Amino acid sequence: MENDILLEAKHIQMTFFDTKDDGLHVLDDISLTLKKKEFVCLIGPSGSGKSTLVRILGGLLEPTGGELVYPDGKEPDPRAIVFQNSNLLPWLPTVDNVALPLLVHGVPKKEARREAENWLQLFGLGDFANEWPNNLSGGMAQRVAIARALIQKPQLLLMDEPLGALDAMTREQISLELMAFREQIDATVLMVTHSISEALLLSDRILIYSGRPARIIDEMKIPFPRPRQPELRDTIEFMSMAKVVRKKIFSQESGQ
Repeated sequence: MENDILLEAKHIQMTFFDTKDDGLHVLDDISLTLKKKEFVCLIGPSGSGKSTLVRILGGLLEPTGGELVYPDGKEPDPRAIVFQNSNLLPWLPTVDNVALPLLVHGVPKKEARREAENWLQLFGLGDFANEWPNNLSGGMAQRVAIARALIQKPQLLLMDEPLGALDAMTREQISLELMAFREQIDATVLMVTHSISEALLLSDRILIYSGRPARIIDEMKIPFPRPRQPELRDTIEFMSMAKVVRKKIFSQESGQ
């Protein structure tokens, strides 16, 4: 139903122009629909323009073709983006980095900090509220960045390979935390990942990207009921679906 749709991207194209040539054509006729409160993962070859699409959906880039349509008549507000790098402000302690979106919107500092402390507790970082960002590990910093996004209670949460720079154990732990938080937040989530297992465990749908200039070549609905447990990854059904996704991605990367 139309009132279940948060936004539609219709025939999005993106070319980065350079005076030396005809430009770099990155996105080619991308169309997708994001429904309210669903979790969608975008997966595909490296360098295929997934980050470019995230920036367009987040309002940071204007496409050179196509349009974004909002069936409710207004853009998702607020929208939050989590990048691969945490991008914490080094001159603010952790608690104020998390509270920053509320402070920008005029929430009194005491109230904003109290809410930020609650989010840090949820991520197991309550003891680090007054630490400086450069004293945090990579995994801790990325948890802070995710908390900073979630504190806004976004309608649309865009995550651009948020766990890509982390070691395998930390990545898995934060994936499990995201899975738990998924049951608590109302946001529509679009997450870019290169991990098939991560996509299958977290998402309601997977969109499979082609190489550049990118198209969405396939869409897969994930049949596993929620709430999901980590042990799901050991099931035959999960491994079979991972094999299908891997084959689709490999066919793009190898040009088959």
